[in-house]
Amino acid sequence: MAIEGPIKELGLMDLFQLLSLSRKSGILTLDTSENVGKIVFHQGMVVSAELQKGKEKIGEMLLKAGRIKEERINEILKEQESSEQKRKFGIILIEKGLLPKGELLRFLQLQLEDTIYNLLKWREGYFKFEEEEIKVEEEIPLAISPENIIMEVSRRLDEWAKIEQKIPSLEIVPALSPESESASRRLDLKPEEWIILSNIDGKKTIAEISKACAKREFDTAKIVYGLVITGLLEIVGGMVKEEKEEKKGIDHLMAGKEFLEKGMLLKAEEELQKALKIESPSPLVHFYLGELYYQQEAYEEAIIEYKLAANDESVMPSVNYCLGFAYGKIGRLDLAVERWEKFLSLVPEGEVTSSIREVVRTAVEWEKSLSRKKKIFTLLDSKQLTGFTKEWKTGRQEKQEEKPLGELTKETKDG
Repeated sequence: MAIEGPIKELGLMDLFQLLSLSRKSGILTLDTSENVGKIVFHQGMVVSAELQKGKEKIGEMLLKAGRIKEERINEILKEQESSEQKRKFGIILIEKGLLPKGELLRFLQLQLEDTIYNLLKWREGYFKFEEEEIKVEEEIPLAISPENIIMEVSRRLDEWAKIEQKIPSLEIVPALSPESESASRRLDLKPEEWIILSNIDGKKTIAEISKACAKREFDTAKIVYGLVITGLLEIVGGMVKEEKEEKKGIDHLMAGKEFLEKGMLLKAEEELQKALKIESPSPLVHFYLGELYYQQEAYEEAIIEYKLAANDESVMPSVNYCLGFAYGKIGRLDLAVERWEKFLSLVPEGEVTSSIREVVRTAVEWEKSLSRKKKIFTLLDSKQLTGFTKEWKTGRQEKQEEKPLGELTKETKDG
């Protein structure tokens, strides 16, 4: 039986502890109007976590840490795209000797903690936990105790609450303070602090500084906070970048659409995920991601993306059309028919609508056929049952007579 309800009625940390103590296996889905997340449990341990919007890829993490060059990442992505069976990025890294397995596991754990940290900050939306058998990753096994994750996430939340007093957003712009020269003489700065300082020009936001320094945003914000407290830096405001960000989002969206049309799914996903990171992404981003996942036969993920795209009424006919097929692929003919009927109500008559009407008729007939199953006892009359019983007894008796004497004697002794 599924456990579900509003996030605000049950703390996610409490839910984590419940699933851990009861050693549950299954998938916890968190759904808000802006994002969707999934956390996978195996016998009470967290083995993976996904975020539709905002999850940092392992390649990006390794690049920021200086453990791999961008050229290498592009080479591996091309290799993934050209292979028939999609192999995981980390496995290719290990096979090529670019990263030891133990170090990859450390980065994967950090990625998992980052993802869950973002999820546990959610206060609105709905959660649903469904029990199911989970296949554990054999090549790169990862299993973390929820208690350890909760401790790490709690520590980060406490730190961020303190940082937010001076840095309420990653979009604010820090600059050197008038007293920075005298303050720097009194301080013994660490190498990572010098790196941050060298990228502060009074124009870049903290998010942009983080990218320029190839550092995690949380770590960059933490260092900037420390430098503000010591008097080296001051906050000079935020940059108005809405038009610039919107243009970048459209560029990534169009590039993703083109790659999708050419069947270059990995490239398409890369561009669409970039478009998704824009503060207010177009519903079309979710629509094309839904189409991408459908082509990858990841129908559950496709359904989530199509639903997120449904916030835009202009794409509603297409969304309902696609959702019908996605629901059909997972065997939910009732929901498929419902979506197709909505599609038919929104578009004028034509070749496509005629085709869908035929599909709906077939689906309805199929569901009716399934409901016509009779009880087994109505198929076998008493004579058939009597004959079957006699045949079964005769066959059993013949088998017993064929047994060696020793086995029959043993059965007699055993009663």
